[in-house]
Amino acid sequence: MFWLVANGTITELCYRYVMTI
Repeated sequence: MFWLVANGTITELCYRYVMTI
């Protein structure tokens, strides 16, 4: 459960980082 939440957060951060570039 915790891993799913952490993974989703990391994925979102990475996605936003790519969108920023």
